[in-house]
Amino acid sequence: MSGPTIPNMNFPVFDGTNPKLWKHRCETYFEFYAVPVEVWVRMATMYFEGSTVFWVQSMESRIREMNWESLCAALSARFGRDQHNMLIHQFYHIHQTASVAEYV
Repeated sequence: MSGPTIPNMNFPVFDGTNPKLWKHRCETYFEFYAVPVEVWVRMATMYFEGSTVFWVQSMESRIREMNWESLCAALSARFGRDQHNMLIHQFYHIHQTASVAEYV
């Protein structure tokens, strides 16, 4: 009798949105599959898309020296700021389209 089969999960792709959620998903994946911490950075950067690919290319020499926490901090500093600015932009462009009575 064999144990339960482990579901095949795709590695989380990072496209620059929500770096904190991406970090959490990666760590869940790493824990689930018992991935050695030494390969986390190299593995994760293989799954970058869009503007994050250009960021990795521009930071390539520095990324080689980074551990997981420093990579995630750098991603949060770079891409978390973009998300914050986008949310502020959306907030200032909210407008009322109906009456309060209709909303209630």
